[in-house]
Amino acid sequence: MQRRAFSVAIFARHDGRVLLIKHRRLGTWLPVGGEIEAGETPLEAARRELREETRLEGHFHHALGVQGTPPGLIGYEEHLAGSKGLHMNFAFVADVATDAVVPNDEFDEHRWVKDASEVDCPANVRELCAIARGRVMLAGDDPRLPWTNAAVLTCDRGLAAAQGGRGGRRRAAVSDVARSLRIVVGSMRSRLVRIVLGIAASRT
Repeated sequence: MQRRAFSVAIFARHDGRVLLIKHRRLGTWLPVGGEIEAGETPLEAARRELREETRLEGHFHHALGVQGTPPGLIGYEEHLAGSKGLHMNFAFVADVATDAVVPNDEFDEHRWVKDASEVDCPANVRELCAIARGRVMLAGDDPRLPWTNAAVLTCDRGLAAAQGGRGGRRRAAVSDVARSLRIVVGSMRSRLVRIVLGIAASRT
């Protein structure tokens, strides 16, 4: 039977660019990542792998999507990883404070990219890189706006909860909406977040 293992991929993000590495064993451009160790959660593995492979410390933002989703999780996919068999992979995005990477023996080169098409990488990496940068479009949406499915769903859920909730529940729902707006509105994110939080404060 083919070997199977749970793994993580971390799309480190800094100054509008995402980190990809030229993986030494597989010979292609990939995000930082590795297998989940016994007893680890996917998020714990993501923090560890990012630190071990690059010496970067990541900030994993509060989750988008259903309650209980780990912070920073942007997708799940399965792929063949050469001699290591099938990787059942949790993909995360993490913001980092610097682009100074300390290489290790996992990769030969690294590059901060605005678009994964700048390098030769698998299709799932290109797609996840786009999600990490907030560039995935919904059918029928204005292509000038950086929508993501998760952000829109979280806005809908948060607005519904804000309308029906009180006190802490309402504040938590407004916080969900604010986080989603930071992705949805792109270059206008900070201004609109302040507006949302100001409206919420005036109603509590």
